[in-house]
Amino acid sequence: MSEVSIEPWTAVDAPAGPPERAYAIVSGGQVVGSASVDDVGVLQWEFADIDERLAVLGVDALIEFAFGELGLHRVQARLGADDKLNQRIASRAGLRREGVVRGGAGHGADEIQVARVARARNVGPDQIRAVVQQYRSDRTLGIFGEPTVNVVGLNLAL
Repeated sequence: MSEVSIEPWTAVDAPAGPPERAYAIVSGGQVVGSASVDDVGVLQWEFADIDERLAVLGVDALIEFAFGELGLHRVQARLGADDKLNQRIASRAGLRREGVVRGGAGHGADEIQVARVARARNVGPDQIRAVVQQYRSDRTLGIFGEPTVNVVGLNLAL
Protein backbone atom coordinates (compact mmCIF):
# COMPACT_ATOMS: atom_id res chain seq x y z
CA MET A 1 0.00 0.00 0.00
CA SER A 2 1.34 3.43 -0.91
CA GLU A 3 2.34 5.77 1.90
CA VAL A 4 0.29 8.98 1.75
CA SER A 5 0.94 11.96 3.96
CA ILE A 6 -0.45 15.42 4.51
CA GLU A 7 2.17 18.18 4.48
CA PRO A 8 1.78 21.95 4.94
CA TRP A 9 2.33 23.94 1.76
CA THR A 10 5.49 26.01 1.81
CA ALA A 11 5.73 29.50 0.37
CA VAL A 12 7.64 28.06 -2.59
CA ASP A 13 5.30 25.27 -3.65
CA ALA A 14 1.89 26.61 -2.56
CA PRO A 15 -0.68 27.24 -5.27
CA ALA A 16 -1.56 30.89 -5.82
CA GLY A 17 -3.52 32.22 -2.88
CA PRO A 18 -3.98 29.03 -0.80
CA PRO A 19 -6.54 29.22 1.99
CA GLU A 20 -5.46 29.05 5.59
CA ARG A 21 -4.84 25.44 6.56
CA ALA A 22 -3.90 24.42 3.02
CA TYR A 23 -1.97 21.19 2.59
CA ALA A 24 -0.24 19.09 -0.01
CA ILE A 25 -1.22 15.45 -0.35
CA VAL A 26 2.06 13.61 -0.88
CA SER A 27 2.69 10.06 -2.06
CA GLY A 28 6.11 8.61 -2.88
CA GLY A 29 7.72 12.01 -2.41
CA GLN A 30 5.46 13.57 -5.07
CA VAL A 31 2.60 16.02 -4.56
CA VAL A 32 -0.47 14.21 -5.90
CA GLY A 33 -3.13 16.61 -4.65
CA SER A 34 -4.02 19.58 -2.53
CA ALA A 35 -6.39 19.91 0.39
CA SER A 36 -7.72 22.39 2.91
CA VAL A 37 -9.51 22.16 6.23
CA ASP A 38 -11.36 25.17 7.62
CA ASP A 39 -11.94 26.00 11.28
CA VAL A 40 -15.21 24.05 11.48
CA GLY A 41 -13.83 20.95 9.78
CA VAL A 42 -14.97 21.37 6.19
CA LEU A 43 -12.60 19.33 4.03
CA GLN A 44 -11.81 20.14 0.42
CA TRP A 45 -9.49 18.27 -1.88
CA GLU A 46 -8.31 18.14 -5.44
CA PHE A 47 -6.13 15.51 -7.07
CA ALA A 48 -3.98 15.41 -10.17
CA ASP A 49 -4.64 12.48 -12.49
CA ILE A 50 -4.22 9.60 -10.04
CA ASP A 51 -6.09 6.39 -9.54
CA GLU A 52 -9.12 6.38 -7.28
CA ARG A 53 -7.47 4.05 -4.73
CA LEU A 54 -4.71 6.59 -4.12
CA ALA A 55 -7.28 9.40 -3.86
CA VAL A 56 -9.13 7.40 -1.18
CA LEU A 57 -5.86 6.97 0.73
CA GLY A 58 -5.26 10.73 0.43
CA VAL A 59 -8.70 11.66 1.78
CA ASP A 60 -8.32 9.07 4.53
CA ALA A 61 -4.97 10.64 5.49
CA LEU A 62 -6.60 14.09 5.43
CA ILE A 63 -9.35 12.90 7.81
CA GLU A 64 -6.81 11.37 10.20
CA PHE A 65 -4.74 14.58 10.03
CA ALA A 66 -7.80 16.73 10.83
CA PHE A 67 -8.65 14.62 13.88
CA GLY A 68 -5.09 14.01 15.09
CA GLU A 69 -2.95 17.02 14.22
CA LEU A 70 -5.66 19.69 14.11
CA GLY A 71 -7.66 18.31 17.04
CA LEU A 72 -11.02 18.53 15.28
CA HIS A 73 -13.93 16.41 16.55
CA ARG A 74 -16.04 16.46 13.39
CA VAL A 75 -15.26 16.81 9.70
CA GLN A 76 -17.41 17.13 6.63
CA ALA A 77 -17.05 17.46 2.89
CA ARG A 78 -19.45 19.53 0.83
CA LEU A 79 -19.69 17.85 -2.54
CA GLY A 80 -21.91 18.63 -5.47
CA ALA A 81 -24.83 16.32 -6.16
CA ASP A 82 -23.34 15.51 -9.58
CA ASP A 83 -19.76 14.95 -8.31
CA LYS A 84 -20.02 11.15 -8.30
CA LEU A 85 -16.26 10.51 -8.27
CA ASN A 86 -15.58 12.58 -5.15
CA GLN A 87 -18.72 11.21 -3.48
CA ARG A 88 -17.38 7.71 -4.03
CA ILE A 89 -13.90 8.71 -2.78
CA ALA A 90 -15.41 10.32 0.35
CA SER A 91 -17.55 7.26 1.03
CA ARG A 92 -14.64 4.84 0.60
CA ALA A 93 -12.56 7.03 2.96
CA GLY A 94 -15.23 6.63 5.66
CA LEU A 95 -17.35 9.75 5.32
CA ARG A 96 -21.12 9.18 5.51
CA ARG A 97 -23.56 10.88 3.24
CA GLU A 98 -25.92 13.22 5.08
CA GLY A 99 -28.82 15.13 3.63
CA VAL A 100 -29.47 18.60 4.94
CA VAL A 101 -32.77 20.39 4.48
CA ARG A 102 -32.80 23.88 5.87
CA GLY A 103 -35.98 25.38 7.27
CA GLY A 104 -37.56 28.14 5.25
CA ALA A 105 -35.91 26.94 2.07
CA GLY A 106 -39.13 27.41 0.15
CA HIS A 107 -41.51 25.19 -1.74
CA GLY A 108 -38.77 22.84 -2.97
CA ALA A 109 -37.80 21.85 0.57
CA ASP A 110 -41.47 21.18 1.41
CA GLU A 111 -41.78 18.82 -1.54
CA ILE A 112 -38.59 17.00 -0.54
CA GLN A 113 -40.01 16.47 2.94
CA VAL A 114 -43.36 15.29 1.55
CA ALA A 115 -41.58 12.79 -0.69
CA ARG A 116 -39.46 11.49 2.19
CA VAL A 117 -42.43 11.03 4.52
CA ALA A 118 -44.51 9.39 1.78
CA ARG A 119 -41.70 6.95 1.00
CA ALA A 120 -41.13 6.18 4.70
CA ARG A 121 -44.87 5.56 5.29
CA ASN A 122 -45.34 3.71 2.01
CA VAL A 123 -48.14 6.00 0.83
CA GLY A 124 -48.55 8.44 -2.02
CA PRO A 125 -47.33 12.06 -1.77
CA ASP A 126 -50.89 13.32 -2.36
CA GLN A 127 -52.05 11.62 0.84
CA ILE A 128 -49.25 13.31 2.81
CA ARG A 129 -50.02 16.72 1.25
CA ALA A 130 -53.68 16.36 2.27
CA VAL A 131 -52.80 15.64 5.90
CA VAL A 132 -50.24 18.47 5.98
CA GLN A 133 -52.90 20.87 4.66
CA GLN A 134 -55.18 19.97 7.61
CA TYR A 135 -52.47 21.07 10.07
CA ARG A 136 -51.28 24.18 8.22
CA SER A 137 -52.04 27.66 9.62
CA ASP A 138 -51.95 30.86 7.60
CA ARG A 139 -50.23 34.04 8.67
CA THR A 140 -51.70 35.80 11.70
CA LEU A 141 -54.39 38.21 10.45
CA GLY A 142 -53.28 37.23 6.97
CA ILE A 143 -50.16 39.44 7.04
CA PHE A 144 -48.01 38.75 10.13
CA GLY A 145 -45.42 36.01 10.40
CA GLU A 146 -45.08 32.99 8.20
CA PRO A 147 -47.48 30.13 7.50
CA THR A 148 -46.82 27.27 9.94
CA VAL A 149 -47.55 23.58 10.35
CA ASN A 150 -48.56 22.05 13.67
CA VAL A 151 -45.84 19.40 13.60
CA VAL A 152 -46.99 17.58 16.74
CA GLY A 153 -50.55 17.26 15.43
CA LEU A 154 -49.27 16.26 12.00
CA ASN A 155 -47.00 13.54 13.42
CA LEU A 156 -49.83 12.18 15.55
CA ALA A 157 -52.15 12.12 12.53
CA LEU A 158 -49.58 10.31 10.43
